[in-house]
Amino acid sequence: MNQETTELDSMLQHINQLNEEDAKAFLKLIYARLNIYEKGNGNYLAEKLIKDISDVFTKIPEATQIRVGKK
Repeated sequence: MNQETTELDSMLQHINQLNEEDAKAFLKLIYARLNIYEKGNGNYLAEKLIKDISDVFTKIPEATQIRVGKK
């Protein structure tokens, strides 16, 4: 397995561990960024959108660790 596959598998496991409340919160954060990009004044560029959504995903493992008491 290469590193990208390992990282993908790890993230998918963390996503599967999210409870409904956490999953909804992350979806709301992602939707808010998409809405700003689509309806904003054009200052929120695609590169920023991608970075912001990527940042949301980096928080998922932390949320699942807190949930299962590993932190």
